[in-house]
Amino acid sequence: MKTHTTAGLEIINEMLNNFRLQDLPFAECLRNIVYCHHEFMDGSGYLDGLQGEQIPLEARIVTTADIFDALTSQRPYKEAWDNDEALEVLLGMTRDKLDKRCVEVLASHLDQVESIQNTFRENYWG
Repeated sequence: MKTHTTAGLEIINEMLNNFRLQDLPFAECLRNIVYCHHEFMDGSGYLDGLQGEQIPLEARIVTTADIFDALTSQRPYKEAWDNDEALEVLLGMTRDKLDKRCVEVLASHLDQVESIQNTFRENYWG
């Protein structure tokens, strides 16, 4: 599991190079998301143990969204949580793991989140 960020970065770099896209304006943003989306504000994440503002903002945003999605999605080992339960957990994680601003923005746009969830509602096939 902990190698998927490095493998993902290698794949992104290879694709950008193969298609001569390394100079695209969003290339560095994409690299940051793929490589840093498991870093935590207190430095306890991986791979590099980055802390606070060392973690690129785009990675902090995706970390928040990734955890929210994992909590609110059904998995073979668990039922989906409702949005309020998930937000409560995320707010608790702002003490050390998540960027408080990212969680607050997510919470303030729940109407849009619910619209997205309804559009991409899971079914028997995924």
